[in-house]
Amino acid sequence: MSQGHYRKPGPDEPLRHARSCYDHLAGIAGIQLSQALISHGWIVPVEDQRGTYQPAYALTEAGHAALVARGVNIPSAARQYRRFAYACPDWTEPGAHIGGALGAAILHRLIEDHIVTQLPGDRTLRLNGDLHEWLGSATSGSNGQRSREDWTSAS
Repeated sequence: MSQGHYRKPGPDEPLRHARSCYDHLAGIAGIQLSQALISHGWIVPVEDQRGTYQPAYALTEAGHAALVARGVNIPSAARQYRRFAYACPDWTEPGAHIGGALGAAILHRLIEDHIVTQLPGDRTLRLNGDLHEWLGSATSGSNGQRSREDWTSAS
């Protein structure tokens, strides 16, 4: 299907802020989550021959411990017959969010923790909680406070 069949959402449309991309978090919130995981050393880029446009990530020991502590089922994600984690190009924003088994496991946990709600019949996700708070103080801003709007506004 050509790009002409898709209409890029406007700046204030919920689809742009948070949505599912297959089974992982995308949009502004997905990119910011990806950036937080990288900047705090929870995931790191690795060499992968499977795609120039979708570089792979590995989970660090610190990232493994932190995500397991938040209830993300890392062992199950690691056993899946698919890429574990990669940079999935975002449709509405410049940048990438975390795709693969890790991205799916994180979104699943966010839904179970009621941080994110899947809207019926739609890819749009509603943020009910603060993703920085869910990640913990290690990924908070300098004063430790981030609002839900920080995750849903353009950088």
